[in-house]
This record gives sequence, C-alpha cells and structure tokens, in this order.
Amino acid sequence: MADLNEIFLGETGPTDVLAFPDEKQAEIYLSVEEARRRGDVRLEVARLALHGLLHLCGHEHGRAMSEKEEGFLLCWN
Repeated sequence: MADLNEIFLGETGPTDVLAFPDEKQAEIYLSVEEARRRGDVRLEVARLALHGLLHLCGHEHGRAMSEKEEGFLLCWN
C-alpha cells in the first residue's frame, strides 16, 4: 500500500484504502493489515471497501461521507 500510495498519490507511507476510477474497470485496494489493526477484520474490511466505493461514486472526505458509511454499515451488520 505504501508503494501504491507514493506512485499514484505522491504520499509517503502506507494508507488504508485507495480507489481508482476508470471507465471500463474501477479498482479498490485496501489494507488488510490496517483492518486487523482496527479490530474486527470482517467489519473493517467492509468499511474500507465501502469507503473506496464511495470515493468511486464521487464522494469526498467529510461528515456527509462518514454518515453514509455508518448508515450502510448499520444496515449490513
């Protein structure tokens, strides 16, 4: 994840999730290590995947995005 983060975003160090939109095939990369570190791996992998999906749908970080994540996760869990 650190390599992808540096190559594509110019950021140093690892990140938890990266999302790359594309007309033919979008891609989401997530850090299972980060999910494990946070606790419940199943829930955290779902949270990271959802976070990446929301970015692919055009959402930016902020309160509205966090509320969408929590709403979806409440329904899923």
